[in-house]
Amino acid sequence: QLPEASVALPNDEESGNCSSKQICHCDCPNYCVITPVVFFTQDCGLQNKAWYAGSCDRQTAEAALLQYNKDSAYLVRRSSRHGCSQPFTLAVLYKSHVYNIPIRYIESSHQYSLGKDGRSHEELFDSVSSIIQSYTERPMTLIDGKTSAKEQTCLMFPVKP
Repeated sequence: QLPEASVALPNDEESGNCSSKQICHCDCPNYCVITPVVFFTQDCGLQNKAWYAGSCDRQTAEAALLQYNKDSAYLVRRSSRHGCSQPFTLAVLYKSHVYNIPIRYIESSHQYSLGKDGRSHEELFDSVSSIIQSYTERPMTLIDGKTSAKEQTCLMFPVKP
């Protein structure tokens, strides 16, 4: 559903990119939404990715990963409550535990970062796709929210619910 003050425009289908003052409406692949908020993303084509689960909820995402049952299985889903500041969540299965990692949008730099806000040395990425690409090539640290135990794995098996 589009905000009242928004206008839907056709997306640049070849590049899959929205212009600098458009928000990608990722559930509708051929449209970008102009809003008063300046927000840039290069991820209008996420729905075509093998790892993108769209707006499925946390329980559905976790169930899909647990059913797949391979360490390093992963997916990206739309975050349910965090809006522009945390538009997506990366869910990773490792040792029968699903880690839900926020993907934050940093408005000041128009980039993305993993994890919770407030870290002094965070890695920034130009797109959600570049986050996934990076961690298919090198390990990421997974931190258990309850025990603070740390594990490392690469993203290996994309899953769609």
